[in-house]
Amino acid sequence: MVTWDTTTCLEKVNIVKRADPRGDITIFDSFIGLGGFGNPFAADIVSAGFFDLAPIFGGNVLAFSVTFIFVSGGVPTDINGDNRLDTALNEVFYGTDFMWDDTGLAIPFIDVETVGAHEFGHSLGIGHFGPPPVALMNPVYAGVNRTPDPVNEAGICSVWASWPK
Repeated sequence: MVTWDTTTCLEKVNIVKRADPRGDITIFDSFIGLGGFGNPFAADIVSAGFFDLAPIFGGNVLAFSVTFIFVSGGVPTDINGDNRLDTALNEVFYGTDFMWDDTGLAIPFIDVETVGAHEFGHSLGIGHFGPPPVALMNPVYAGVNRTPDPVNEAGICSVWASWPK
């Protein structure tokens, strides 16, 4: 989250890292039979941990994020009228198909911080960009990239620039 917290348009957003409350706080894994229904109120964005994603995605998935939205009577809400669904929470999962080592690299040399920054970009409401350009939010891994470039900045600003101070 530090990667995104330094971007200009998030200056008005107070990003707070909470201590791990221990126990299962995720809810997505319960839908696919990998755990119980955790505590959805533990955090807005959860780094859910490492799972075998091959049965779900067929292998070769570094990570994914899933966003839950608020609904009223089964209908997605847009209470503030910004033409965006009201996000409840987001969870990020990392695949064990890759052998992550102590330095944060997966074999063959995939940087977990880059993957994490990309997935947290989704958690903040940004979709995929390009290629080109080679941006942190490209849909495929393109090497170590831990710093949002102007394209990523524009994406985050399109979502957060109007956030009230």
